[in-house]
Amino acid sequence: MLRVAWGDESMRTQGLDSPVYMMSAAIITTDDDIRESLRELKPHGMRKLHWKDMREEDKRSSINLLLNTDAVHVILVCERMPTNKPERARRKCLERLLPYLEQEGINQLCLESRGRALDGKDIAYWHALRNTSRIQHIRLQHCKGGEEPMLWIPDQALGAFGDHLIDDSLFAQFIDEKVLSDIFPFD
Repeated sequence: MLRVAWGDESMRTQGLDSPVYMMSAAIITTDDDIRESLRELKPHGMRKLHWKDMREEDKRSSINLLLNTDAVHVILVCERMPTNKPERARRKCLERLLPYLEQEGINQLCLESRGRALDGKDIAYWHALRNTSRIQHIRLQHCKGGEEPMLWIPDQALGAFGDHLIDDSLFAQFIDEKVLSDIFPFD
């Protein structure tokens, strides 16, 4: 049986002592109803549900929806990231995330596409991890964020987690109940 995790990334440069690069993977077993619920949350005229474009009321509705799913959100945070090194921070996150997902029985990670050239960098790194036996079976693919509502889930989780890093009281229940996080230094 194919088990897919849905992934996205985010950078935070404001409100923290130093920039962070974050990557999330949502592990969710039932997806039929949640796709439609996410589409209903998406503001009219927007291509996708995107945290940075949402009102506070919509963010709370989105996180309440995620609280009522069986999803687990794995969030990796690369701290003290030099602002000119996001691709290196991304590789550090993938290096931790892919083996973890594979260990959890996930067969495929679907990341939001960033375009052919950047997606190609991810695939090249995936090959490098396979060649060094860090991963064996998990596959990596990219999908367009506007076409796949499941990719909106890790975006929402990252948004809530990023806001939580700035103010601990924000979305604390979601973080406590649904998020597994690993915070590590860039160095």
